[in-house]
Amino acid sequence: MVNTLNCIKSIILLFALFSCNDNRNITINQVNKKTNNQETNIIDKADVYKVDNTWFIPKKSFEFNDSARIQGDTLTLITCANFIYYPFGNIQEESFLKSPLLKELTATQKVAHVDENQFKYHLLQKDESKLLFLFKEQKPDEYWGSYIERGIINNSSIMLSNGIRTGISIKEFYSKFFKQVNQDLHSRVSIIILEPCISGNPRHVYNFTDQKLKQIKFECIDSGCGKILDY
Repeated sequence: MVNTLNCIKSIILLFALFSCNDNRNITINQVNKKTNNQETNIIDKADVYKVDNTWFIPKKSFEFNDSARIQGDTLTLITCANFIYYPFGNIQEESFLKSPLLKELTATQKVAHVDENQFKYHLLQKDESKLLFLFKEQKPDEYWGSYIERGIINNSSIMLSNGIRTGISIKEFYSKFFKQVNQDLHSRVSIIILEPCISGNPRHVYNFTDQKLKQIKFECIDSGCGKILDY
């Protein structure tokens, strides 16, 4: 009788152990399922923008214009943020050319002649880096017009107003404008173009090599933008 009771107890104990393991497996599966659902929910949020089988979440300060495209290794985004027009801050006149962000560059005043008229502009240069500045009659807080006509930056000592400079990682670059990006955008993209939502202003072109920013370009693609000024 005792042996029979012990045998029954053993069977009950084994059944309980298997039941615990089954419950544990179910719990793990439920957690995994919840985790997968959470990841899906992140991607399905209203502030996520999907493009070409990938996604990103822009910051409000980026003022993303709901327009993006990927062609090859190039990501193009349209923005209305102040940064696209004033990448060195609110520079309004010639005296601002000595501001901390521009102190690495030497400024030279030049004159352009157009239809019997002439106007002043400035060449800012350091080594192979050069920028063309044109100050318009309206102040930046009155008119959405960039003071940069075109330019190129290769020196890491020249920094934009939001901390962007050559040498930073593409991950750090994304962090300036996005809350979150899909991981594949780190390796998939080597050129990032920021286009202004108002025409007649230069776009920003950021070139990356091995996920490091190598060059910054400001270039005009609209007719009449930056065409009449020479370095």
